[in-house]
Amino acid sequence: MKDANQLRGIQIRAARALLGWNLQDLVNASGAAMGTISLLERGVAVRSDAYKRIVSTLIRAGIRFIDDNGVALERASRDTAHASIAAVENSAAA
Repeated sequence: MKDANQLRGIQIRAARALLGWNLQDLVNASGAAMGTISLLERGVAVRSDAYKRIVSTLIRAGIRFIDDNGVALERASRDTAHASIAAVENSAAA
């Protein structure tokens, strides 16, 4: 994987698409603000803690970032990814 600071916005959008997640799904799973994710997806630098939270959420859901602009879905299916979102939402509500 490339250095985390070098991921491109298009990779974040592609990762969401592979998981079948919309923007709100990533907001719910990561806890990052929608505006922050939107900025990141447009290639605008965001705070490093928010960036790390977003990227680590995608990786935990099964995304692998590949050299240059690549993204792959490793172990998580779309159903598993949606189950992960539900688990995050349930733990946040508790």
